[in-house]
Amino acid sequence: GRFYQEACLYRTSEISDMFSLTLDQGEATYLSHENFTVRRERIQSAYSPDGLANLKKRTEEYIAGQRELTALEFYLAFEQASVLMLLHTFPRRGERNRHANGLQQTYGDHIRLMMLGFDMFDRSDIGWLMKRRWRNPVDLEEADLEDSVKRYHDLKLSRSERIAIWIASALHDYGKIFRRGYGLDAEDAAPLCDKLVEALSPDGMVELIHYGIRNHDLIEHTVTGDIPACFIKEAIEGLPEDKRERALPMLALIQQIGAASLGEGRLTRAKLN
Repeated sequence: GRFYQEACLYRTSEISDMFSLTLDQGEATYLSHENFTVRRERIQSAYSPDGLANLKKRTEEYIAGQRELTALEFYLAFEQASVLMLLHTFPRRGERNRHANGLQQTYGDHIRLMMLGFDMFDRSDIGWLMKRRWRNPVDLEEADLEDSVKRYHDLKLSRSERIAIWIASALHDYGKIFRRGYGLDAEDAAPLCDKLVEALSPDGMVELIHYGIRNHDLIEHTVTGDIPACFIKEAIEGLPEDKRERALPMLALIQQIGAASLGEGRLTRAKLN
């Protein structure tokens, strides 16, 4: 406990300037061009080169089959090497994003739980997924979740592809740190985390990772008919040809496992579909 407390104090001193740029204005708000530029540059440079280098070494060893690595282990190390921990200062609103113990879930809680969700899929832990269903009303049965897990394993993701999807999932809400509002966080995240993606991406995966970050919300609105499918289709066609078949599965995983990690669970049939 003392080690953890000292580590938090150390990290807080490192990113005190970041707090002044993200929390001083309270709610997400309009930014002048000057504030926009200063805040963007601060966030883009707020990471630990040594921490990212150490994590990159671990991922390379994992890809080479020299060690094991879980999605949650990856994310916790990533969190300590960047300002992802700031997401723990942004509570998600509403009763649906409240834990059963009464605590309001933060974006940091959500992403940690999401990374655990990837590990649960890898373990085919249907029991965990059953507990993460939306309860009002429940519209999923055990067989539905078993089918979803089977589809996940049928993808036969390589270790490089797993790392790419973990990076996109870890950073999908990174734009929230910018505090701009207007539903632009996915667009904000892409340039803000560019250096992080370049530092950690397996070979040839940068475009796929950015695709997942930019489009993780658009795919939901495409399914509901609010956004034309051409937006998703054209973005896929802009990817390297050998990465295109992984684009939609990446978005599906971010949506489905993301839903499982909201509050006490918001998995629905719509998400599985």
